[in-house]
Amino acid sequence: MSKINEIFKNTSWLLISQVITSIFGFVWIVLLARYLGVSDFGIMNFAISFTGIMSIFIDLGINTYVTRDLSRSPELSQKYIGNAIPLKIFLSILSFIATLVILLIMDYNLLTIEVVLLFAIQTIFLNMGWLFNGVFQAFSKMKYQAIGIIINSSLILSGTLLLTYFNLGLIAVALSYMVGSIITLIYLYNNIKNRIVVPKIQIDLDFWKKIYKTGYSLWNNWNIYYHILYD
Repeated sequence: MSKINEIFKNTSWLLISQVITSIFGFVWIVLLARYLGVSDFGIMNFAISFTGIMSIFIDLGINTYVTRDLSRSPELSQKYIGNAIPLKIFLSILSFIATLVILLIMDYNLLTIEVVLLFAIQTIFLNMGWLFNGVFQAFSKMKYQAIGIIINSSLILSGTLLLTYFNLGLIAVALSYMVGSIITLIYLYNNIKNRIVVPKIQIDLDFWKKIYKTGYSLWNNWNIYYHILYD
């Protein structure tokens, strides 16, 4: 019965967070669409779409792999988290540089480049947060994942209200997204450290290869399965 209660609590937390995020997201998108106008709102959506592609190359199934293995062997959390963090930082740096190079080659205007790069930084922090969320899932502590989701959406909504009231512009929109992801990541890290394990950075190149290859395999298999079902 305790296992059923645990599953119910975790599911309830995630459901509540998704409902709140959906409501908040609807409000801030409507506000931003009216405030930014067609041109700037188009730039924002381009930045979100562009960095969404970037996030694929930062992850490539690493989060899924860590979640799967820690749910089986929680005693290895120090090793997995300690190696996954610097691996993601390395992939994030490569992805950020690639994003900048592509933007310069395609000769976008300065405002578009600035907005995309700010959203790219936000994506890096978000992706690291997804790693920590995977750890919470492995340890059946989705309450902290749900609270992190609520914190992020609350901060974006608050930032949207402030920037529209004070007429701060498109850059401020990108900054509000970025600040929300940073504060959320700090919250998630503190709860990983206090409730599961204190992450200690490790650079085991052989283990990095294992994480990357297995993670990519899981990611690729999921994509094949998805297309079989829905294409």
